[in-house]
Parts: sequence; structure tokens; C-alpha cells
Amino acid sequence: MVAAIVLLTIAIIDILKKRHSLEYIGGYYMKVISIILIVIGAIGLLLSTMMFGDIGLAAGIASITAILSGVNFLNLNKKISTN
Repeated sequence: MVAAIVLLTIAIIDILKKRHSLEYIGGYYMKVISIILIVIGAIGLLLSTMMFGDIGLAAGIASITAILSGVNFLNLNKKISTN
């Protein structure tokens, strides 16, 4: 999880340094961020089943949100790269 946050931070800093167009942002980094979101969401969903009470419910909702965000980032990346 820490490695994913570090990779996200490095990607965002690199994007801000280069300040390229939307095509550059919609390429490699958007795909990496979406894959990281899906992986973190899947791990979080598995871990939320081991938690009790409202904490487990909150973790499950957060992990489902991460999975849906990752899937939508992938769809947006496809739409940006085809135009």
C-alpha cells in the first residue's frame, strides 16, 4: 500500500513537472493509476471481510469505490487515447 502511494506521488509530480497536454496525461500514468486503484480495492475488499462491525462495512464501501474508480479511469483512458 505504501508502494502504491509512493508510485502515485511520483507520477503526479512527474506530470506537474512536465506539464504536457491531456494526451500525455491520458496515456501511461492514467493506466498505472487505474491498475493501482483496482489492486488496492481488491485487497481492501478481501481485508474488509475479516473486520467486524461498522469498520468492516466502511472498509468494504471504500474498496468498492476504489475498484469502480479504477475501472472508470481505464474507460476514460480508452476514450482519450482513441480520440
